[in-house]
Amino acid sequence: MSNSRWLGLESIKLGVVALSTLSDYMPSTFTTILNFVPDSAKLMIEIPDEVEILVEDSPDPDIVLSNGSLKKTVEFATRDMDSSSVLINAFGGSATGETYSFPTTSTSIRVKAIECITEDVNGYHYKVQIPKANVRAGAELRMYNTNPDTGEIGFQCTVQKAVTTGGTAVAPMRMARIAES
Repeated sequence: MSNSRWLGLESIKLGVVALSTLSDYMPSTFTTILNFVPDSAKLMIEIPDEVEILVEDSPDPDIVLSNGSLKKTVEFATRDMDSSSVLINAFGGSATGETYSFPTTSTSIRVKAIECITEDVNGYHYKVQIPKANVRAGAELRMYNTNPDTGEIGFQCTVQKAVTTGGTAVAPMRMARIAES
């Protein structure tokens, strides 16, 4: 039986892409996001499509080719409304004291490094590191609601090809099982 399980999310961290050299796989500083909406966080790795090459007089394919694409995305929603970090990472803009200002230009997709850490199960947790991803966000901030399901900010992050400034390709994602100390 396996000693480790993928269960729950401890934190997600967003940082500035730092791929100048192979040793700079991940940045040294991050903004930590907490207070996740239940069942919103997921890491998805799509099954690649396949192409069947048929020959005459046979219903079975002669050759089956995979397109090789393994699209990877991270999605989550948070109820964390800290203007100095979460809103800026979601929508851009700026914050002064307790006031958040949306950007004056059109909102663009931001590129960030992402680190996800799962909750500890049986003394182990998983750390997922993504050095470069497109980060898009939206929000449903309810003004009046009688149930406890209040406002949230949703993030959708698509993993990108990771290349150092020198042109060396690096793994687009790392996943490590780590023993709790």
